[in-house]
Amino acid sequence: MNESLRRGNDRPRRQPGPGQAMLLLAGIVLGIFAGPACLGRLAPDRYQQWFPDDVSVQAKLLAIEADHHKLAATGVTDVALQEYDQRRAGEKAELSRQRDQARANRGRATALLLALAAIMFMESMLGRPHRLTTVRYAVMAVLLALLLASPGTWTQAPLTLTAAIVAFAGAAWFMSSQRT
Repeated sequence: MNESLRRGNDRPRRQPGPGQAMLLLAGIVLGIFAGPACLGRLAPDRYQQWFPDDVSVQAKLLAIEADHHKLAATGVTDVALQEYDQRRAGEKAELSRQRDQARANRGRATALLLALAAIMFMESMLGRPHRLTTVRYAVMAVLLALLLASPGTWTQAPLTLTAAIVAFAGAAWFMSSQRT
């Protein structure tokens, strides 16, 4: 007889196997090493390049535009404004690249979360343990690594999208728990 059933539980416990637990552990370790605690301190320029902060980058871009408008309001010549714009062009291009990278990271995290919810839904439809379980743990490991490496990834995510994904994942879990 199954051990969990002998203890009085009405359904067997579903715990990750050793390979699946190692995937989750690897994701956590990778996220910590690639995150602000390790990479952010050892190589802050590389960390900022890989995981830029969307809010601070946008604030810097707005400050450059505000400075341009302040100069224009003081009555400086068009030549002086063009010189100012030329001096700041490289900085604006780098800040725009960082902003786009931050948005791409947020999109990747959202895609991983959607993939995880879809995998959970497919598992619930199959109604039994399946090869998708390992895929689910692999996707969770990558998502954990990304979220630990870049904690600000979800700060700009729309609340309705996050709530819908969590509700979808919860429904998939509930459906799978009812079948066993």
